[in-house]
Amino acid sequence: MTYTLTEGDAKHWDWLPEAAREVENYLKWLMAEESVRVHEISARAKSIASLLSKIRLKETLQEGRVQGADADAVPPLSSAPHESAHSPHPTHLDDVIAARVIVYSERDRDRAIELVRDRFSVLPNEDKNPGHGRPVGLMGYESWHFVVDGVKNPSDLIGEKSNLSVFFTKFHGLEIQIRTVAAHAWAEFEHTHRYKSSTYRSLKKEGQEQVDDILRDAHAYRKQLDQALNEAMRVLDQAAPTESFVDTADPANSAESTPPDEGNAGPTLLELSTASLRASLAQRYPTAAEPSERGLEFGVTIVRALGITSLSALEAHLDDVKSERVAALLDTEGKATTVRRLDDDLLALFGSEYIEATRKLGESPFRERRPGQLAWRWSLIKPKATKRNIYAIQGADAPEKLRTELRSAAGAVRDLVQIVGNRLGAQVLEDRRLAAVVGVDRELPSAARARRLDVGEHAVWVHSNFRIDSAEEVMGILIDLSGPLDLQVVRSGTPLLPVSSGLEQEAEAALS
Repeated sequence: MTYTLTEGDAKHWDWLPEAAREVENYLKWLMAEESVRVHEISARAKSIASLLSKIRLKETLQEGRVQGADADAVPPLSSAPHESAHSPHPTHLDDVIAARVIVYSERDRDRAIELVRDRFSVLPNEDKNPGHGRPVGLMGYESWHFVVDGVKNPSDLIGEKSNLSVFFTKFHGLEIQIRTVAAHAWAEFEHTHRYKSSTYRSLKKEGQEQVDDILRDAHAYRKQLDQALNEAMRVLDQAAPTESFVDTADPANSAESTPPDEGNAGPTLLELSTASLRASLAQRYPTAAEPSERGLEFGVTIVRALGITSLSALEAHLDDVKSERVAALLDTEGKATTVRRLDDDLLALFGSEYIEATRKLGESPFRERRPGQLAWRWSLIKPKATKRNIYAIQGADAPEKLRTELRSAAGAVRDLVQIVGNRLGAQVLEDRRLAAVVGVDRELPSAARARRLDVGEHAVWVHSNFRIDSAEEVMGILIDLSGPLDLQVVRSGTPLLPVSSGLEQEAEAALS
C-alpha cells in the first residue's frame, strides 16, 4: 500500500518549521549556558516532498521491490508497538526535524553529548555513532546521533504550548547530531561524493575501492586534525594574561575595595530589585538577551549571596571586570541572557568564593545542575582569572609606595624583579629557576608578552602571561633570591608562602 498524505498530515507543516527554529534556539541557549564552544548550530524540518519520497522508498524496501539496497542508506522504520511495518507514516519517522551541533574540539563535542543526554529524553538504542558499525573499508564517519522524544524540563525552557512541545506529542522524535568541524568536513565530502553520488555508484569495483581507500586515508588525517585542534584549544585555554578579567588601570582597585558612598544617591539607583537590576544589566550588556522575571529573581539572589545589598555596590564591583573578555572565553557574546552574563562576570571576579556562595541556589532541576555548570565554566576561565589587585610588597627594603598599593600578580612579579635587581645586581636575576620568565639583556618569546624593565645598565624582560599559581611561584623564587633584603609578599592581607617547584622544571626544560 502506498502512503498518501492526508489533509490532516499537511497541517503539520504549518508549524513544523517554527518547531525546528525552537529546537535550534534551545540548543544554542543550552550550549551557551554550558560554555560549549560552538561553530554552528542548525535545525531544519523536512519538506513535504522530501518526506513523501522517504516514506515511499521505505515502502518499496519493505515490499522487496529494491534489490541490493544499502541497509544503512535508509534507516528502518521505528519499531514502536503501535506502528505498522506496512504503513509508514510521517509521525513514525525520527528525522522530520533534525538538528546539528558542530563544535571546535573533541572536548566540546564530548561535553555537548553529555548535555543532550542530561537535558533530553533519549529513545532506547538511539544514542550512538553510526560510524562505529561500518566495515573497515568504509570507516571514517565520526558523528554522534541521538533521537529524542522530549525535553526533561520543557516548561522551564520552551513552554508547554510551544510548537516544539506539540511536536513531541505528535511525532516519534527528532534527530540531533553532534560532531567536530574536522569530522563535519569529512562527512560532508563523503555524503556528497560517495553516499549520494551517482558517479561513485557508476564506478567499477576497483574504482569504488580506490575512492574508499582515499577517504580512509583522509579519515586518518582528520583524526590528526582533531588532535591538533584539541592541542590548540588547550594552549589557548592556558595562555592568557593574568589581568584578563579585571581592569587594573585604576590603582585604586583593590581586593577589599569599598563601594562608593551611597548616601547621596537616589533610591532608584540604590535599590537592588528585579526592576533596577533589569535596567542596569540591559545597559551593561546591550547585546545580551532579555531575561525572564524568574531569571531576574535569580540574579538578585546570587548578588545578595555575595553580601552585596545595593545596586551601586554591585555596579562598583562589575566596573572592574573586563566582561567582553569573559564572554569571549565562554563564547556567550550575543547568545546568553543578561543574568547569565552577570553570573559569568561574578564567577570571573570572585572565583571559588562565588562557587561556594551560589552553588546551591536556584530552582530544581537547575539547582542540581548548577555545581557542575559552575565547575565547567570555572575550568575554562580559572587559568586566566585574577581576583583583583590583591598583592602588596612589604618589608623595610620595599619602597614605601608599594607597601600600601595593591598590585596584580604580574605587577607584583615585576616589582620584585625591579627591587631585587636594583639592590643586588641584575646578575642575581639570571638564576636558572627564572630562565623561563626573566631575561637579562635577552628578549623572551612573544607568547610571554614580556614587559621591559631597566635594571641598572641592563634591559630586563619579565614574563607577564602566566597563570596565577605560576606567578606566585616566581614571587617565591624572587623572595628566596633577595637574601639579606627585608621583603615580603602579602596576598589579601596574608603572607604568601613558598609554592611547589614546578617552575624549576619548566626553566630546566627551556634551557635544555
